Amino acid sequence: MAGTIGEESALTLEDFRLVVAPLIEYLQKSNGDSVIKKEKYGNGERRSNLILSDVVDDNGSQYVDLVQEGGGVHGIALAGYTYVLEKMGVSFMKMAGTSAGAINTLLLSAVNTKAEILKLQECVKQPVNAPTDKWNDSLKYHPFSVKAEDYYETRSEKLLKYLCEKKLSDLVDGHIMWRKLLLNLFQNTVNVKSVKDYLTRMKVWSLIALAAFGLLIVSASGLVFITCNQNLYCCDNWIEKLFKWIAAISVVVIFSSISYLLGQFLVGRLLYRNAERFGINPGKDFEEWLTKIMEENGIKNVSHLKNKLQLERNCLNPAYYPSKVKYDSKNLPIETQPFVNAIDIAKQDIAVAKVRADDASFQTKDDILDEMTDKLVALSKKIKPELAGRKDLAANLLEGFQEIIAAKAGMETARDVVANNQQQPDQRDSSEGSDQPHDEETKTSFDKEIAIVSSDITNGIKVEFPAMHKMYWGEDFDISPARYVRASMSVHFFFKPFEVDYVAAQKSVIEKEWKCLLNIDKRLQEKDTHALMVDGGMLSNFPVNIFYNPSSPVPIKPTVGIKLEFEDDATSNTIDTMGKLVGSMISTMRYFYDRDFISKHNIFKKTIRSIDTGQINWLNFNLSDEDKIELFFRGALTAAIFLVNNDDLQKRAKDIQYLVKCGTALNFRGKKINIYPDQKCEFRTEDYSTEEVSFNWNNYKIDRVLFIGEAITTKNRLKRKASFGKKPDNTVDVNPNQPPKK
Repeated sequence: MAGTIGEESALTLEDFRLVVAPLIEYLQKSNGDSVIKKEKYGNGERRSNLILSDVVDDNGSQYVDLVQEGGGVHGIALAGYTYVLEKMGVSFMKMAGTSAGAINTLLLSAVNTKAEILKLQECVKQPVNAPTDKWNDSLKYHPFSVKAEDYYETRSEKLLKYLCEKKLSDLVDGHIMWRKLLLNLFQNTVNVKSVKDYLTRMKVWSLIALAAFGLLIVSASGLVFITCNQNLYCCDNWIEKLFKWIAAISVVVIFSSISYLLGQFLVGRLLYRNAERFGINPGKDFEEWLTKIMEENGIKNVSHLKNKLQLERNCLNPAYYPSKVKYDSKNLPIETQPFVNAIDIAKQDIAVAKVRADDASFQTKDDILDEMTDKLVALSKKIKPELAGRKDLAANLLEGFQEIIAAKAGMETARDVVANNQQQPDQRDSSEGSDQPHDEETKTSFDKEIAIVSSDITNGIKVEFPAMHKMYWGEDFDISPARYVRASMSVHFFFKPFEVDYVAAQKSVIEKEWKCLLNIDKRLQEKDTHALMVDGGMLSNFPVNIFYNPSSPVPIKPTVGIKLEFEDDATSNTIDTMGKLVGSMISTMRYFYDRDFISKHNIFKKTIRSIDTGQINWLNFNLSDEDKIELFFRGALTAAIFLVNNDDLQKRAKDIQYLVKCGTALNFRGKKINIYPDQKCEFRTEDYSTEEVSFNWNNYKIDRVLFIGEAITTKNRLKRKASFGKKPDNTVDVNPNQPPKK
């Protein structure tokens, strides 16, 4: 990571820690967290007093699902966000991302904290002479292949360590001509305005050449028709002399213009010839760098990664520990008493159902608990937006939901043990090729998952890895997971599209998987040798819907979303040029699915935050150390604002303003950095919006119960609007006996 080409970065982990230390100290102090942490936790005891989830592991970490948006070098800001979350005792269960978000997703999955790796090593200890299956053993992740001292308190710190050791400019690995151009293009030497100025110059030179050519024709025509007086010399005819000068100057101008334009064409042709096929940079440096990181963390192939995630689930033992939600039944209006009675009856039915489920088979237990869930959902749908005391009614219902979730969680744990033949955690094989894969039938709510999004332009679909692995590699799980990310970060034209070569021996498996997952009868012909993939952001740059489960009305953990581009929903785009028209069309196509999901599930706005990345371009791979520090702080600041937990809105606003002002004096190597231009403390994030989006876990669960009824109301309203209902909008009553006005 260098400020200039070839300069090695002197950044250290301590540089990153120091700039965000005031934010961490504020959050810990405001939540009453002790600096001294205990060595062991259990029974749902959290490392932080800030409650963010109902899933807690044996290390006291609270789990959330994490979705990260793509955005080039802005991925450093993502690391700042996750660092603050981890410092506040948060871990990540399911992660998804595109492009830069995919990089962070894979790295956070590959590394561990020091406490976690010690727990894994303790968990897998076996007798020295224990027999092993060499084939299955080669597919497993071995925690002893890494050293605990190489890790830190958070996973994000290990990620930052890798970024400190890597020059981002090396990722631009195309021809030297392209390398110099691109590294300067998004920095200060050349910028987008300069590109526009360059195109304007080309246009001007072309017009000059045309104008000179026109003058040459006029002057030549004049010389042809002018006849000199025989008694005078031709040179004494001033008109003839003028035409000669115009002709001479026109020839010079035409020659200069054509030379300039031809020179630019030759330079462009040379750049084109030195570009990769369908792209500028091959992207090999990036893939090799990420592959090396995977191997350093004991992950040489997809099977290792999958096995590692399952091992973490088994050894860290995340479980459901619901936080209590208070409600005041005394303040409920008298007219809601029948509704309260119905809820009480439902709770009694749940208690009876749990007793029935204890002696039943797994499938019967599922049916019994699902039946109880349906009863509560039916009651939730009746809590209309206009109903008085709806918050307390929802909190009352939430108690019933949590009892069902707790019963299901216990059932899933028991099912998991049976499915794995009651083996020890280190013996449970979740890798491909095992006789007992940990498939969908035995999958639990606490399994760790990742989803890396790419765009398959050969088949025209959105791809999610590793879920769709078999659709491209068949049963070959010996590839590095780095290839998933290489496919996801293939920025159009900037990087060469990622190419998956179909192996002939795997084609039957590939065709079968297409049928199984997408119900497509794919028939690979002899000409179908590969598939091309480009940046996943072309179809879904922020895949927030990827973990949404409509069958689970109340979540056991939130889905935290991190965006890298702030969008003010209150404003509209101004389209007054052809460039803005094209840009808006592309932007609409890129973000439609993600925006459409959020617009129909407004509840997710409570857990999604956008990082204001300032004036740093997302393709500036030649970042200075100050730029990297600024990006990291901006991500950390957004997370700190998100975690401000204060129901007093005035006090909350003051707390946020204090955090924002921390950006005026970042402590970086003995000097102060102000991240705000023009000395203005302006930081854009959703917490400044007119809509109330502050996050409180218990309130969020209540809102999710209310969302069940609100979603139905909204859906019905849209249906009525679509069919005009009984009366179209903006109409007046008309007397049928009165003739229409002329």
